Amino acid sequence: MLTACRRKWFLIVGAACLAAFLCVLVPVLTGAVTGMDDAVYSAISPAINPAMTWVMRKISFFASLPFVCSALLALLLLPKTRHRFGFPLSIAMLSCAVINQLVKFLVAKERPGILILDVENGFSFPSGHSMAALVFYGLLLYFILRFVRHKNRRVLLSFLCIAVILLVGVSRIYLGVHFFSDVVGGFLLGGAVLFFFLYFYEKKLPA
Repeated sequence: MLTACRRKWFLIVGAACLAAFLCVLVPVLTGAVTGMDDAVYSAISPAINPAMTWVMRKISFFASLPFVCSALLALLLLPKTRHRFGFPLSIAMLSCAVINQLVKFLVAKERPGILILDVENGFSFPSGHSMAALVFYGLLLYFILRFVRHKNRRVLLSFLCIAVILLVGVSRIYLGVHFFSDVVGGFLLGGAVLFFFLYFYEKKLPA
């Protein structure tokens, strides 16, 4: 009964994230978000300095393709984590990557032409790092809440997952490789992927 109730909420939240993403997509396509994007970057840009740039690059790395692939490979190679964590995370991240690239190709939004502190290729919307962070660390958060019994450890790990998700989004704007709307779009589309995945994932769990 509890699993069925959770699945219903996963479906509702996933649908809400998808609807919100579409609401962001329309002004992105029409260019109506330019003022907001510029205002957010203007608020962040005064913090630019070599030390902060180093920190932001390190934070951004935790949602990069090399890091995520390495983490998934480690989980898949270990027998104790392969089935419980490795396979679900791999399927979710593969889905995330395919959807992200498809939407980027369809929207075809150019990257910012501002002070670029990192080098990225391809289109800008939605942010792949933000989307990957939401799906990867969001699914880790789900597993932490389900399987970690020690309360203080569960709280600490949950906080770290949420912090990484948010900081990755900030880092992409700071580094000049994404607009604010790209990050919001990445989080919302990532949320849709995550909660729809959890809806189908829990189908195989005992009621």
